[in-house]
Amino acid sequence: MKVGDRMNKENAANDLIDLLTDQVLERLVPLMIERFPALVNNEPNRSLSVEEAAEFLGISKDLLYKLCAEKSIPHTKLGVVNSKKPRMIFSSHSLETWRRQQEEINCIGWNAKGDTR
Repeated sequence: MKVGDRMNKENAANDLIDLLTDQVLERLVPLMIERFPALVNNEPNRSLSVEEAAEFLGISKDLLYKLCAEKSIPHTKLGVVNSKKPRMIFSSHSLETWRRQQEEINCIGWNAKGDTR
């Protein structure tokens, strides 16, 4: 194989890789923005107390405690092992991601007008 032929094949392969990369990014970036807005908007990740997390989600503290007990929501327990009243903290980024996942789960079967499909 001549050097010129090999260079042409390498250039064609690089062009194909560039094209595929552009196509993947074209689809991936909007998904990342939609699913992780806090990361894209450079919002800092904050640690939230139970009260702050409940307010952030727009739910009662009782419901938040229930979701934690069911291990249905991301949280961190602080305190000694087997403590009856451990302190719980929540990541604002994790809660935002969880909220979006719940939105997707709850909206399956609904169109923009709110009618079932």
